[in-house]
Amino acid sequence: MRNTYLLSLSFCTATALISIILPIILILLSNTSFPEISLSSPVSSSFKLPTSIPQVSTEMHHFSKLLKDKLAEASSGNSATKSHQTPSASGATGSTLPKIILFGDSLTEWAFNTPEGFGSVLTRRWEGRAVVRNCGKAAQTSETLKTLFSQTIHSVSSQPQPPPLLYIIFLGANDAVLPPGGQHVPLPTFESNLRHYVSIILTTPAYSTTKIVLVTPPPINVRACSAHAKREDERKGQGFRTWDSKRTYARKVMDVARDFEARGLGDRVAGYDLWERLVGWECEKMGARDEERLPGCGLPGAREFENGIFTDRLHFGEKGYKIVTDGLLELLAGKWPEVFG
Repeated sequence: MRNTYLLSLSFCTATALISIILPIILILLSNTSFPEISLSSPVSSSFKLPTSIPQVSTEMHHFSKLLKDKLAEASSGNSATKSHQTPSASGATGSTLPKIILFGDSLTEWAFNTPEGFGSVLTRRWEGRAVVRNCGKAAQTSETLKTLFSQTIHSVSSQPQPPPLLYIIFLGANDAVLPPGGQHVPLPTFESNLRHYVSIILTTPAYSTTKIVLVTPPPINVRACSAHAKREDERKGQGFRTWDSKRTYARKVMDVARDFEARGLGDRVAGYDLWERLVGWECEKMGARDEERLPGCGLPGAREFENGIFTDRLHFGEKGYKIVTDGLLELLAGKWPEVFG
């Protein structure tokens, strides 16, 4: 009796193992590339331990079928991440929808964390029509983001999909930090990096119709100095010099954008002068503009930006992001109304 019991158990176990291993081997032979199966997948949630020996073969066969289905789904590329599964009225998903790529530092990365951020607004406006990708990375520069940039290019070029609608490059806020700051990127290197990024997008076949927007770094909000401070002393200070450096890098971004436009590429490339947008907005609120006392510069007589524009004199608050977003949407609708109007 005991031998019969052991023989039955061995037969059930062998059957179960074959039921598991065989479909895996078949799938591996047909496609060796598939993502890792999550423990939260239907495989783990549906399978329960058998309560008696006769159930072993049945339960293990059920498990192997679920596993086979899951692996088949993965190998066919249907197990896309959540960000690639945006439904549309036509039934399209993220794998077939065009992308909008937002590339930059923390000012881009955190634009998805607030309702007025341009990342959040573009995501809402293009829901079901495009996938908005957050390729912002805090504390980075045009130099340190080269690898990430290459990855964004490869992610589109490596598989059939529509050309991205838009590629926004928003850099310079960290590059413009004064030396010997660790983030500082010399102005000629910064310019070269921008030109390289734009040229790669323009010459990559998978980006054949992609629109490119170069966004300037914003000003910083230097604390207002004492009314008795000497102007020349303040101009030598770290605050004003950093503010002025941001302005210099902003002008360079616009120079690069205008150069591509002058070369007949204005239908693909545009510059967004965010530095001027913010300064102009604050001057309009003041009712006057004094080039010697522009907002946020920290010189005697200059005022700080209105509360809510910045949170820490560098990063945007809700009001600041709204100004940024409104200007970007105006640019897109005015420059390419057939796409963004």
